[in-house]
Amino acid sequence: MARKRTAELLVQGLLLLALGFLLTRWLAHTWFWYFFGLGLMWSAVVMWGDRATWAPVERAIRGAGGEERVAKALSSLPDGYVVFHDVLCPVGNIDHIVVGPAGVFLIEAKSHRGEITVSPEGELLRDGRPFEKNVLSQVWRETRWLKETLESHLGRRVYVHPFLVFSHGLVKVHGAVRGVMVLPADRVVGVIEERPERLTEKEISEMEKVLTNRLA
Repeated sequence: MARKRTAELLVQGLLLLALGFLLTRWLAHTWFWYFFGLGLMWSAVVMWGDRATWAPVERAIRGAGGEERVAKALSSLPDGYVVFHDVLCPVGNIDHIVVGPAGVFLIEAKSHRGEITVSPEGELLRDGRPFEKNVLSQVWRETRWLKETLESHLGRRVYVHPFLVFSHGLVKVHGAVRGVMVLPADRVVGVIEERPERLTEKEISEMEKVLTNRLA
């Protein structure tokens, strides 16, 4: 229902924009813009008839909302933790990186709805079916990049905990799937805090500096 409403609001906004063009240009007797407004309105009507046109837009909006929900959860981490959001790297876009006493955590946020389970073969499923993309491979690619980046700058081994966090899905996975911890958004902070302390304040500061410079 929410996705349908989002598409409706987007089309309504486009129609209002077109109507504004029509009224403004008609009053100014600028016929080019008058017909431009008509074309804009016709495009909105066509797009309204083809809901598939809005599918990528809806997914992008939902995905951004999922990242914000996870970011809000991470904001409740205690002092001593540093969080980076929306980190662009050569292998993709990392949603969140957490560095703190419990270690380094790479967090990929997903906004998929439905029941999240795992098959007997270790494949992650949504409503009993495989995901359209291999999300676990995505997490591991980003994890390896982060590990290699930190190690190359610090000159020592670094362990990165890969997390896959669902903001809207009903997660029925208990533990890790192919080495990736799969969690609902409301559990991510608790799981991080339960981990034993691995990093000193000096190590956290060094990693924060590396990541800050990398993002500059």
